[in-house]
Amino acid sequence: MFLKKIFKKKEKEGQQEGWLKRARSDRRREPRIEEEKEVILEIVNSRTLDEQEKKQILAKSLDLSVGGIRIKSPAEFPAESLIRLRIPSDQLGKWIQVFGRIKWIKKIESERIIELGLEFIDTPPEAVLDLMDHIYRPRK
Repeated sequence: MFLKKIFKKKEKEGQQEGWLKRARSDRRREPRIEEEKEVILEIVNSRTLDEQEKKQILAKSLDLSVGGIRIKSPAEFPAESLIRLRIPSDQLGKWIQVFGRIKWIKKIESERIIELGLEFIDTPPEAVLDLMDHIYRPRK
């Protein structure tokens, strides 16, 4: 309950200051911030990839919330793959590491990229707090 009150207060402040935007869809549980940052992806579990194909890939974040992230990737991943994701936080001066499951995939042929929607899963409380701090800390 305490975290929910902080979450709502920071959301309201961010929207008033203009650095926090609502997602295009009202179905989202948490607000998202739009930011393009290089992130590191690594497949942890996939039925269709062998060990040699499990490597780190640089991608770009498009928007981020406490519950998930939308990224554009140069590589395609199978749906429902479990991904280890490292997100840089300039505000915190460190990398935030989370695990996510690919929920949707969208190919953009004209740009030769793939958009992925990841839902964070089994996120430790420290990572949730880091994500909240990253999202709701005012930008400089």
